[in-house]
Amino acid sequence: MVLAYYQTAGQIGTPNGQATADTLNKYLSNCGTGCDGFLASSASAQQVVNLWRLSGFSGGMTDIAVEPSDTGSLQALVGGGTPVLVFLSLAANGVPVGGSTL
Repeated sequence: MVLAYYQTAGQIGTPNGQATADTLNKYLSNCGTGCDGFLASSASAQQVVNLWRLSGFSGGMTDIAVEPSDTGSLQALVGGGTPVLVFLSLAANGVPVGGSTL
């Protein structure tokens, strides 16, 4: 997990605990009135994390940046030491069939 990486490196604190699947799930499920910690997907009952809510978990010490997804941009980010989260959309015969996160 990217948050755990930054916590372990000492670059962000742990005001809501160490970033684990359990602590993040609890935080995002109860992050306050009107907080949309998870986004709804009309195609699936699967929960999708609202990445912009993770800043609250880290005490405001993180931010989400949407970067170009071409190979050169990804190589530059990884080569520069930035942890990268990549979402892949999968299609069969031009029809969306799911996705994956790397």
